[in-house]
Amino acid sequence: MADVADLSSVTSIQQIPIDQIRPSAHQVRKDFDEEGIKSLSESIEKEGLIQPVTLRKVEVGFELIAGERRLRAIKSLGRGTIEARVVDVPSEASASAKGLVENLQRQDLNPIEEAEGFAALNQMDPKYWTQEQIGQVAGRDKGYISRSIGLLGLPELIKEKLRARNFSRSHAVEFLRLPSEATQLEAMKTVQNQKLSWEATRKLVDDMLGKDKSRTAGKSAKTAKSEQDPLSSAWPQVQANHAVEAMGGWAVTFKKEHWNFAVSATAIPTKEALAAWFIQMASALTVVSINEDSASK
Repeated sequence: MADVADLSSVTSIQQIPIDQIRPSAHQVRKDFDEEGIKSLSESIEKEGLIQPVTLRKVEVGFELIAGERRLRAIKSLGRGTIEARVVDVPSEASASAKGLVENLQRQDLNPIEEAEGFAALNQMDPKYWTQEQIGQVAGRDKGYISRSIGLLGLPELIKEKLRARNFSRSHAVEFLRLPSEATQLEAMKTVQNQKLSWEATRKLVDDMLGKDKSRTAGKSAKTAKSEQDPLSSAWPQVQANHAVEAMGGWAVTFKKEHWNFAVSATAIPTKEALAAWFIQMASALTVVSINEDSASK
């Protein structure tokens, strides 16, 4: 795939009739604040449209690539045309990628819209759109992208609250540390009822994770040793492998002598993709094992 900058070339900036513009099929934003649109339309009426929308020519008319809030604001003013940057994109996939990237470079998406955009790019071309590459175009580090995709695995109620910005992304990232939907929902309710800060939420989660410490304190050294993951040193290397992480966020835990894998269904939506991911992980784990065996000789 070409670099983002090469996905399209500017052909012109012109006034385009609004009734010739169709919405993008790849819009990241799902929620549009009516008050925000009204405020934007007032600003446009006073100051003019500072940044044109981005369109591409299609068979009939134009398709919006970026700028739906601006388009809605112009419509609310009753205007018949809008200033647009018309670009030439070689394919539907390129248009989709360009639209996603332009939207993800904005700062006003809610955390779930942002996460869905990251996951959509990753699914579009996992070999090119790795978490590291997505981070580069979005101005984020790889860890931020991974944690964001992980948010898509939270219970639906938490995601709804996060869309509505009832609490911050930082709060939601803390919920990810909890082992079950029940405990995640319990933490969310406590955060909302007590209006906890991020720091207080982190302590709450620490306390919830530490509830079992008193029960394990009296176990024998032999029992405690049996609960240690024999591959604990290998997992960080596997998780750092680009071939594995490119398929989306994942985590592994070791409890009662069993490995438990948590994989984002949004990042890996089909059984074929899941099978391919496990094969990639097995291959990466084998390489790690070989390296460790060689180092021990």
